Amino acid sequence: MPTVQNNLEVSRYELYKDGQLAGFLKYRMEGDHMWLLSTEMTAEYEEPVLAEKLLLGVLQDVRRRRIGVLPFCPVVRQTMLENPHFLRLIPANPPGHFPLLMDAVELMYDRGAATLSMRSGQQAPGTSRISPQAVIRSVRTRKKEQKRTARFRVQALASAVQEKAGNPAAA
Repeated sequence: MPTVQNNLEVSRYELYKDGQLAGFLKYRMEGDHMWLLSTEMTAEYEEPVLAEKLLLGVLQDVRRRRIGVLPFCPVVRQTMLENPHFLRLIPANPPGHFPLLMDAVELMYDRGAATLSMRSGQQAPGTSRISPQAVIRSVRTRKKEQKRTARFRVQALASAVQEKAGNPAAA
């Protein structure tokens, strides 16, 4: 059975299968935040199931320890989107590296989808669970609407500038 261990000496979580190192996730501690930097699996253990076991094990340990996470590794970010209850591990005001994840977190809270308890991982009573795909679609839709609104504002401003330039009495 695969096991995940935190190797504090080299700042990485390691996944062992049958006593052999199958993969690891490098991290760096900065204050009370853990920067998840990169995930690597050995050639003989490059199975998606094992990588998922490693990533979920790390995220569960970090949640248990109540540490904030900055997921610089794209594989970790994808895993967090697929398991939205882990999105809450990202601190409220992280550096500008995680806009899609932060929009997904905001969307979850906006919809009252704070559905998963940090301790139990169970759905809270009286709430509905949102699939990661729905969260991503909603975030993308919101982004498109924001771009359309911004374009409309730019067009309106350009029209107003042209109107004033063409009609000096209006100034």
